[in-house]
Amino acid sequence: MEIYEVAEILGAYPLIPKPQHVIIVREPVREQVDGYLYFRGLQPKFRSDVIVLTPQATDETVLHETLHSLGFGELGATVLGKILIRKYEMFGRGILGNLLFGPVEYVKCHGCEEFKLLHEKYSGRAEHYVRVR
Repeated sequence: MEIYEVAEILGAYPLIPKPQHVIIVREPVREQVDGYLYFRGLQPKFRSDVIVLTPQATDETVLHETLHSLGFGELGATVLGKILIRKYEMFGRGILGNLLFGPVEYVKCHGCEEFKLLHEKYSGRAEHYVRVR
């Protein structure tokens, strides 16, 4: 998943607050649980302004993790995410939302104090983007 795809999906829903930070991990994120469990996306519990997407992320993952950041639990984020992504697939990008609110835009951050460890230790393995609009 690339950042332009994330911005396009989020831009279709002008009334849903957008995450300030998007971290795209370029390698699989997995946990050993009776084999391996691969994560599509993560939303840090104490950082509602951040979503993390992995190589297994789908269009639905973007909305799912964004809904988590708004306080929805797993069931709510799953159901509403499926509904919203079907709407997106049927009608495409929200032209009216872009006219009224402007497009969503993220730029790559090459280093900041807030995500210092990410930039130093995981450089090349993860990319940090900040919303500018």
